[in-house]
Amino acid sequence: MFYFPADFRPCRVTQSISTIDLLPTFAEIANDGKAPNYAAPIDGRSLLAHLSGTGGHDEVLGEYFGEGAIAPLLMIRRGNYKYVRSASDPEQLFDLVADPVEQVNLAQKPGVAKTLADFRTQALATWDESAMRTEVIASQRRRLYIKEAMKKGRHTSWDFQPFVDASSTYMRNHLEIDDLELTRVCRELQTLGTGSCGLQSFVGEGASSCDFGNSNTFVQASLWVLFGKTQ
Repeated sequence: MFYFPADFRPCRVTQSISTIDLLPTFAEIANDGKAPNYAAPIDGRSLLAHLSGTGGHDEVLGEYFGEGAIAPLLMIRRGNYKYVRSASDPEQLFDLVADPVEQVNLAQKPGVAKTLADFRTQALATWDESAMRTEVIASQRRRLYIKEAMKKGRHTSWDFQPFVDASSTYMRNHLEIDDLELTRVCRELQTLGTGSCGLQSFVGEGASSCDFGNSNTFVQASLWVLFGKTQ
């Protein structure tokens, strides 16, 4: 959805576009409809032609290098078709109008040989798969090296930590659920305060506001948070 009534009338864009097209679109709007001089190349393409109803591209390019991919996984979506390419697998071509759930691979059908060839030519001209694979492996080696280095000495989480240790705030695989619940109760008690509301007398004289000595005290503290101080 795009709301800019001063310049564009309401319409629905039916072409295939991508979120990476938003940056050049906003940049051109801010630059009186002209493409600015970017400091570095960008992947997206402006949507101003789509918004003004004067045409625009009908194509999306995709790249995937994550879990399950042993080679760069590449995609071109244009018109009715979606083309998928990876060096480790056969080519795939789907008609997303006739087959929206992608169950019928048309790549071996003679009737779409020219369409397949056009997609293949574009893919080979757009991507250098061998160079991409080399870059990915080099990146993996660098990150594995850093991972081993991070195991030495005190571990510092890479999470953004404004005031608390974010790596221990949410449920993580290395945390015990009871410990996580205990910290939640502790924060609730600290929010409610001590002294006048009897926190110190409730958990015991000399105890800190987060010092629950046993599971019974933890249960009592949880009830205190949920229902108010118990007698």
